[in-house]
Amino acid sequence: MPTHGPATPSTAAWPVPTQPAETLFTEIYRTNHWGSPESVSGPGSEIRQTEAVRAALSSVLARYPIRTVTDAGCGDVNWIRGVAGFDQLDSYVGLDVVPDLVQLNQERHGSERISFRQADLSRDDIPAADLVIARDCLVHLTHHEVLTFLDRVTASRSTYLLATTYVGEAENRDTTDTHWRPLNLQAAPFHLPKPVEYFDTDFTDGGRHHPGNGLGLWKIDQLSARTT
Repeated sequence: MPTHGPATPSTAAWPVPTQPAETLFTEIYRTNHWGSPESVSGPGSEIRQTEAVRAALSSVLARYPIRTVTDAGCGDVNWIRGVAGFDQLDSYVGLDVVPDLVQLNQERHGSERISFRQADLSRDDIPAADLVIARDCLVHLTHHEVLTFLDRVTASRSTYLLATTYVGEAENRDTTDTHWRPLNLQAAPFHLPKPVEYFDTDFTDGGRHHPGNGLGLWKIDQLSARTT
């Protein structure tokens, strides 16, 4: 369990979700709710939309001592398998809350180095790794779930976190039932410090998505310094 001191932002101020994430995301998966013909994880996981994301991750893998990765909210792994350096990792663990998708990923892509596990990011332990990725998943979780996830990442004693953040957002609003909204992880109630690096990974979709999508890289020992 997390071992933060009293300065850590509390989940108590935010309501616990009324429906399990597994129920909500399984329905999204089974109905292809986001409507992408390429990826059940949505348009943001299509190859054409992840050029900058793939470049950012390949840069991190090339320049930091990363041999093991935990991908929190891995979806159907449509884009990440094309990242330069991915095939050189010692291990990759993809976490997703949808059991059918986890099973399918394991059947299609599982190997001695690559494995998939069902996990609710706000309820289950995060496997320790050199790098934990949380790309485009926290934006669908409630404040309570995001805060709990950050606690669990810190407790995992992993080394780095690479996560989607919208640095231009001055204020974060809560959500329900997986509805998307932009999150600035440096703003309240998350209060992450300035990242070690920031990568602009905005979509090339003619403005249909909210602008400002980026990836922040944090040392995970920075996360315990969050304040209320």
